[in-house]
Amino acid sequence: MKTICTAMGLAAAAIAAGTVSARAEEAAKPLTVVIDNYATYDDAGALVSNHELDFTLEGTAGAWTLGAEAWFGVMAEYATSTLTLEIPTLLLYAKSDAFGEIDAWDASNALGNACVTPPGGSTHFGSEDLMAFGTCAGYSGQALTYITPDFFDGFGLQVSVMKDLEGQTAAGEVDSSVSAALTYTRTTETDVTYSASLGVDAATSLNGGVPAGTALPVTVQGGGSVGWDGWTVGGAAQYEFASLSGGNSWGLGLGVSKDVTEQLTLGAELAIDGYEDAAAAVIYREFSLGTTAEYKILDNASIDAGLNAIRVIGDDGSDTISWQIGTGLSISF
Repeated sequence: MKTICTAMGLAAAAIAAGTVSARAEEAAKPLTVVIDNYATYDDAGALVSNHELDFTLEGTAGAWTLGAEAWFGVMAEYATSTLTLEIPTLLLYAKSDAFGEIDAWDASNALGNACVTPPGGSTHFGSEDLMAFGTCAGYSGQALTYITPDFFDGFGLQVSVMKDLEGQTAAGEVDSSVSAALTYTRTTETDVTYSASLGVDAATSLNGGVPAGTALPVTVQGGGSVGWDGWTVGGAAQYEFASLSGGNSWGLGLGVSKDVTEQLTLGAELAIDGYEDAAAAVIYREFSLGTTAEYKILDNASIDAGLNAIRVIGDDGSDTISWQIGTGLSISF
């Protein structure tokens, strides 16, 4: 089972896993509640809405900060009149300045947590929401992740082990892996911020066993960005060796975002990926344009919107164009 790090369709994973920086901002609060509501509409006429609650409980014990984050979500598909209760998630974490951080259970693995991706996403929408592969993907399940404190002036290391203990992985998919990632973040005296990541996620087993002669997939990801005066420009690339869909898969993206005002942020990304559908014996190339906008209404509330368009070309002569629009509201207290 693979987690693709785009906002739409993976908001549950992103919210449940969280990030070190996001939790640091809320460190002074013993309880933080985030309410998210967002909806999408696509060229096929499908209208989908998501309604989510995220609770973070945090406290201190000496030099340690201990926390738990629980996420609940409901998805409504109006074309089929169906309401789906999404699987709740739970993240446990402990951190200190001297030791670093440990995340457990529904946590992102090292590659997924460390990914520096092309800028251009918002709270609910990513710039690669329609892509099959994209530029940041890790195998998902229940993970134990260790994040070191920064060392050597901005470098950090993350390592993790993952196993699908809840049995959510489909037969034949990756249900365990080991991952490691190196990160770098530095802000200069002139307020220019450099960020970079390089990670690997290696599958160690498949649900149902590994067929004879089948190589286990390995994903490698790297990305970098630079930010100054409200601008952020960056890019990322990812390559999966021995992809279970057949052959190798890859993705490449370049993006930009701009804080137009203190309240308004705009972003855009151009991306391309390639993968094989072994069952259909077709190799596909995807060309994607994603744009987002986010406006901060209050210190604890924002609205956002996203527009994604994608062209998919197969070597069997197929050629399709599709799009998706969406809007959302996020409130925290």
